[in-house]
Amino acid sequence: MLQTIFDRLTGDGGFLRVRAMIALALTGVVAYLFLTGGAVPDDLMKAWFAATAFYFGTRSPS
Repeated sequence: MLQTIFDRLTGDGGFLRVRAMIALALTGVVAYLFLTGGAVPDDLMKAWFAATAFYFGTRSPS
């Protein structure tokens, strides 16, 4: 049972993959800056867009 949960989290498309963690971390930073009224730098927005586009693009069925 625990092995099945671990396999789903770390398997293809799981939330504990590096690309998922990068996309979620960047999303958290952008959301925090937006909610606290901080300025979101253009470079951060470009990195966030590229990471989330790559993450969701690789998750979409072929």
